[in-house]
Amino acid sequence: MNDNIDDSDKSESLPDKKSNPPKRDVSGTSQADASFEEINAEEAFSEVSWDDAVTTTIHQTHPRVPQLTTQLECQYKFENARLYVKTLRYKMTTRYGNWDRANIDLYLYAHEAGEIKSPDSLLQDAQWHPYEHVISVPYRSSAAGGLRNRMNIRVDYDGTNNDVEPHEGWGLEVYPAATPIIGNVEDGDQVPDTFIIRGYNGLRDGRIGIYLFYGSESELGVENVSSDGSWFSTVRFPASMEQGYLSAEQQIGNETSTRSKRIRIKHYIAPKIGYPPPGSVFLAGSALKVKGVGTPGRDIDVMKPGGSILHASAKVEADLTWEGDFNSKNYPNGGQVDMTAGHRGLPDWTLAQTFVLLGVPIIEAPAPSSETDRHGPISGFGVSGANVEVFKDLNHAIRIGQAQVGSDSIWKIESFENDMTPGPFSIVARQSLSTITTDVGEPRGFKVRPPMLDVPDVTFSSAGTVIFNGTGHHSPDRETQVQFAVKSGSGTAPPNAVVKAIGTWETTATDWSFGSYKVEVIQKIGDGANGWIESLPLTLDVEKVLPDVSDVGYTQDYQPTFSGIGYNGATVQLRKPNSADLEAPAVVVASGQWSSKALAVWGPVFEREVHIKQVLDGHESPNWVVLKVTIPPLAPGLEPPVEEGLSPFFKGTCWPGATVNITFSDDPTSYAATVQGELWTFRRPTDFDPGVHTVSVTQRFAEQNSLAADATFTVQIPMLKPLITAPAPDDEVGSEVEICGNNGMQFATMQLYNALFDRAVGSPLYLENSGKWRITLSDLAFGQFTVYAVQTLDSRDSERSENRALKVVLLPPRITTPEAGGKLAREAALEGTGRAGGWVDVWLDGDDEPWQRNITVGGNSLWRREVELPVGSHILRVRQSFNDNGTVHESACTDWMSFNVVPAAPFIETPVEGEPIGPQAVVSGFGVRGDSITVTLVGGAHSVLASTIVGEDRTWSVMCDCAAVTGGRYQLQAVASLDTFESVEARRRVVLGIFLPILDEPAPGSWVVHPLQFAGRGRQGIGTLVSWYNPEVFWAPALAIAGGQWRGESIRALPEGGNWYRFRQTITDGAAGETISAWVDSARFEVERTRAPGIFNSDERP
Repeated sequence: MNDNIDDSDKSESLPDKKSNPPKRDVSGTSQADASFEEINAEEAFSEVSWDDAVTTTIHQTHPRVPQLTTQLECQYKFENARLYVKTLRYKMTTRYGNWDRANIDLYLYAHEAGEIKSPDSLLQDAQWHPYEHVISVPYRSSAAGGLRNRMNIRVDYDGTNNDVEPHEGWGLEVYPAATPIIGNVEDGDQVPDTFIIRGYNGLRDGRIGIYLFYGSESELGVENVSSDGSWFSTVRFPASMEQGYLSAEQQIGNETSTRSKRIRIKHYIAPKIGYPPPGSVFLAGSALKVKGVGTPGRDIDVMKPGGSILHASAKVEADLTWEGDFNSKNYPNGGQVDMTAGHRGLPDWTLAQTFVLLGVPIIEAPAPSSETDRHGPISGFGVSGANVEVFKDLNHAIRIGQAQVGSDSIWKIESFENDMTPGPFSIVARQSLSTITTDVGEPRGFKVRPPMLDVPDVTFSSAGTVIFNGTGHHSPDRETQVQFAVKSGSGTAPPNAVVKAIGTWETTATDWSFGSYKVEVIQKIGDGANGWIESLPLTLDVEKVLPDVSDVGYTQDYQPTFSGIGYNGATVQLRKPNSADLEAPAVVVASGQWSSKALAVWGPVFEREVHIKQVLDGHESPNWVVLKVTIPPLAPGLEPPVEEGLSPFFKGTCWPGATVNITFSDDPTSYAATVQGELWTFRRPTDFDPGVHTVSVTQRFAEQNSLAADATFTVQIPMLKPLITAPAPDDEVGSEVEICGNNGMQFATMQLYNALFDRAVGSPLYLENSGKWRITLSDLAFGQFTVYAVQTLDSRDSERSENRALKVVLLPPRITTPEAGGKLAREAALEGTGRAGGWVDVWLDGDDEPWQRNITVGGNSLWRREVELPVGSHILRVRQSFNDNGTVHESACTDWMSFNVVPAAPFIETPVEGEPIGPQAVVSGFGVRGDSITVTLVGGAHSVLASTIVGEDRTWSVMCDCAAVTGGRYQLQAVASLDTFESVEARRRVVLGIFLPILDEPAPGSWVVHPLQFAGRGRQGIGTLVSWYNPEVFWAPALAIAGGQWRGESIRALPEGGNWYRFRQTITDGAAGETISAWVDSARFEVERTRAPGIFNSDERP
């Protein structure tokens, strides 16, 4: 007990836990009104036996001082509907020394609750001490409140600051497990393979383990306990065991009960038939054993269900098996065997199972020596489910058919693979089931009738006879005859006909008059015993009448002739449909033939009907034979096409009212012609290409198209008259002039002519396209000139164009430098074009006399003269002269032209073309003294960098600040100006580097020795590290920059003392178009000494 507090009332305190059921204070040894009992150890041993009790330990740890722990060892058991708990010993750890006033109170919660409060004298010294007390309470499957049966301790430690609050100090709950009781199996019971074990005495949240022991132990199952404490499990007896000892135990949480009482059980093996397998098939008469399993030592009987037939008997061996001989005498012809097995004297018969003894099938039909048809019927008896095959006797390669045996054991051939041939015939049969097939049985002989005859053809000849012909059965071994019998009518039967090898027959009745007859016809075949096997009779009704005309036809003339075959002497009538009007004259049949020409011209018709019948002595043929006459239109007439340019005219003749369609070889479109009476005309709306074409013309009438009328024709393109469009009439032109025109024809040749002499001038022009054209004439004589044009295509000339009159003069020269409104340097060249061999004079505005004279025009028609003018605005004009064989011709003056004289463009000396520059760059060069120089940087826009004045030594120089511009490729431009006049631009391409790499090593002011280590930061690319005094002296190799870092080692010894280095890098990350950085100078560092330099190329590069 804690020395710092008064704990005199502690033993009266009860824990305040919501999960604890209410309990009474029963601290005495016994009370008459309470089922809870606290029993001293001696009394406990007299009341219950603790030999089979479960020993467990309850643990507790101080809630705030984890090194203070308690263990209470105790035993428990369930007996007489009570839960008994006996404490055995305890151990408590301590701190700050040993103590002797601790408390361990035991609490028990079952159907009722109980507790044992310890005295205030328990030792707290980390040693085990005996401590025996017994308590018991009634229990059920669940404690009060539906909770688990459980026990726990509450500990109050002694010592300074070791006490706990009234609601604290609880240990870990222990859930006692009661021994389960098996309730439905008794010692010595026999159990089947799978059986149910039921029991009780389970507790809430308990799990029951079921075990079988026989030499070794097997776990049969684990099941949960029901709320009422009962439990059950469906388990399987191990197949290899004959007997064993059954037991169970209960586990709740970490607690496991003692084992239940062992129960000896035996394995009951139900009888089972293992062979023959269900549904198996064996040939009838086969030696066969019946096998299975059962309970060792017992007799097995195998019988037909119901017990009427004993199939086999056997005794079960120790290994559970049995076998016996099957009595096949009960099934001499095979059949389905039904069987069940059981232990003799026990009602444990197995479910019925079957197998089949397969015998030869029985043929029931056809009966022996009976007559049947080629397709039977053939039927009989067999084993249900079997397949019966029927073969021709003595030739089993010919299978007649096959059939499945039904559930009623009957089979019948429904589909014949081969017919049974008429005449004597015998068959054999066999059946198969699963993979078993029987031999064939005894042959069955019978007679096969020939088939009933098909209805024969009946024809009536012109001689009055009745001819019968048809097909029948033919056998190479025996003769087949066709036999007639007249049942009614005045006439005798025709003679018997023998069926030929090709299967046909024919016979003729000669004395039949017109009228009705009934006859029966059979075919018969020899039976091999001087008798006949007859087919079933065919009954025919024959009406002998005057036959219809046949083989009718017609010619396809516009006035057709009709013909056909008829009865000699009969009159053939050809009428309009449903009318007495004749289409052609009536005609008498002679020699079986007739013909008659239509009474009128029909022209084209489509399926026009003619109804035809013949009559004789008051007898008419039975039917009007309908002849449908179709006469297509003839090909239309086509006159030679009238060739008219690219659109010829076509015409011809046609049937009145016909539709005329026209197609051409160059066009898939079908065109309709204009039809008036018997004439048609057509002109295509689109032109033809020049060349040979074909026209095809058809006409359509009476729903039919005629044959085509074809013709070829040639189309030639019309020649166009050329048109001269420039120069305009009476224009003054130079001796070299371009004649322009239109109306040119593709692939034609255009030629110009001098109208005065009708003589070709200039070279002919081949026209690749139609339309406009132009031809240049040169060396024309001064004076009047008239020209016209003619074009030629496929050796055909066009009409000549209209004349175009022109005047050939000396034209004014042209000024090419300067341009109108353009710029010219103070010292520059005037340039232009004129007539070769002439000379040019130049006037400035305000001068009466030429400023420049006699500038010669060269053979290339160019003229040029170096001049000098002051800066400012100027106006000039020019004129040229030419000596033509002693006659000097002068041109008119050009219009006045304004231009500006400006300073000469400055020369940029540095930077050189393509040179990299940094944010601060010097641009210098040469110019004219006193001119102003303005330098700009040109990229996406102009950016003025700096301005200066050219010095007396004609040089200039500016410092340009480019820091505000992104790096990349640019163009420097320099412009010289004086007053308001600016020169043209001088340009120089440069690469601007703005990015500044960072130099980290050597650190500023550091002392270093060779080889020096250089390091820094930059962007992706290659760095160059050079001397501060000479950029061509490299102090390190090319330095790759990766991950923003670079590092390198010097390749030469640096001078001792203070040094700097310069660094620049290429940029390859593509950002903002930059390709190079600016130069960066390092801070000063001190080199202490040098060593022998490395290896260098001749230009001192590494």
